[in-house]
Amino acid sequence: MLKIIFSLIMSIAVLFAQDVSFKSTEDKTILVELYSSEGCSSCPPAENWLNGLKNNPELFRKFIPLAFHVSYWNRLGWKDSFSKSSFDDRQRNYQRYGNTTSTYTPQFVVDAQEWRGWFDAEPLPLKEQKSGILHASIHRETVTIDYSNAHETYTVHSALLGFGLSNNITTGENGGRVLEHDFVVLEHKSEPFTKGSITSTKLHSPTHAKRYAYVVWISEPNSGVIIQATGGWLN
Repeated sequence: MLKIIFSLIMSIAVLFAQDVSFKSTEDKTILVELYSSEGCSSCPPAENWLNGLKNNPELFRKFIPLAFHVSYWNRLGWKDSFSKSSFDDRQRNYQRYGNTTSTYTPQFVVDAQEWRGWFDAEPLPLKEQKSGILHASIHRETVTIDYSNAHETYTVHSALLGFGLSNNITTGENGGRVLEHDFVVLEHKSEPFTKGSITSTKLHSPTHAKRYAYVVWISEPNSGVIIQATGGWLN
């Protein structure tokens, strides 16, 4: 079993007033990553589609959406308050690994592979694959993570997601629009670990969202391939 302890510090401590536990099934839970920007005029339709997944009964069980807002659009007239340069790096790493052909927005990466099916209104490419059980338990500000199939060095990731967010865009390609966002990655941390190791990560965000979720996943360190994921609502 892999055990990892995350020290989780958030601006809204009430979210952790009660113990919370997330647990995957034996089947693999895939990540649906959207790389987006409020400065990109073609991104709102992709985000609207992603927002619609929050009411899907398979959410957090078969798939987990993540909206990473990149920063390289910020110089073109509008600074996206949700953007981080580390998200740019994550997107570029997928290209470096050979998982994607290029870097653009909106870009979908499903199960660590470029997915262009959204542009053709195709359904999510869900597939049955056994992957072991990933379990995350939150007690106050501590998150303990176990993975049943640990046998090598992985990278463990944690992300705090915000829902019900909106911004009134005044300049740039989306000037004059009010953009609505769900599944926004407010904070993301990753670090290497081996079987039996213990480490800690602090997650925090000053962003006030209507609702929050917490997601944990493990991946191969040199390819970005997702091994397993779990998560759920915090409030």
